[in-house]
Amino acid sequence: MGLSVLTIIQPGPGPQPLTDGVTRKKSQGEKAMEMQSKNAPTTIVGALCSIVVGLGFGIGFLVASKYCWNDNLGKFMRWRTWYAIQGMLSIGFAFASCCISLTALGLTSQMSDAQEMMEEGDEEGANAELEDKKGILACLVCCTACEAALILPMLAFACTWGILGFVLICMSGYNDTSRWYFFLTIPLCCFNCCCQGLQAQKAKDHADIPGQE
Repeated sequence: MGLSVLTIIQPGPGPQPLTDGVTRKKSQGEKAMEMQSKNAPTTIVGALCSIVVGLGFGIGFLVASKYCWNDNLGKFMRWRTWYAIQGMLSIGFAFASCCISLTALGLTSQMSDAQEMMEEGDEEGANAELEDKKGILACLVCCTACEAALILPMLAFACTWGILGFVLICMSGYNDTSRWYFFLTIPLCCFNCCCQGLQAQKAKDHADIPGQE
């Protein structure tokens, strides 16, 4: 007599809950909302650091440019031009980063009712609230993507302009004008790395959100 084998089929994992009981698949807007909500303190600290560092060093570069009227005459670029552009863009990037981050945080606060419903497992109420505020949710996805994507132009500018500054150093040598390149650029790079580290900390557990890949 042959032996019959009983095969026990284990059920596979079901849909992951939105928060504490809502089991449908999360949309990109809901993922962005969850990320921003969980990382609100990090967002605030990052935005404040960004504006303080960008504004402080930007003003420093603009002040340096004020005292470089007669430098590098006859060369392809003057230090005055380099410092002025660096200062203006440092301030511009800082304001852009701060505004985008705080806007995303403000939009997230508008979705607090939906978040509470998710936490309580009220899927029907959460769906209704999300549908009612789908425009806000779409703006939140856009802000979250822009917040992450802003690092690309910042990095491109930092690398290009830093190399150009190094070329100017080689042409003009170390003097009273070029020394500000070392005094301002190196600390700025260190502070910017810290600010971008805060941004990466926010996104590390949310790689499937637009702009976080």
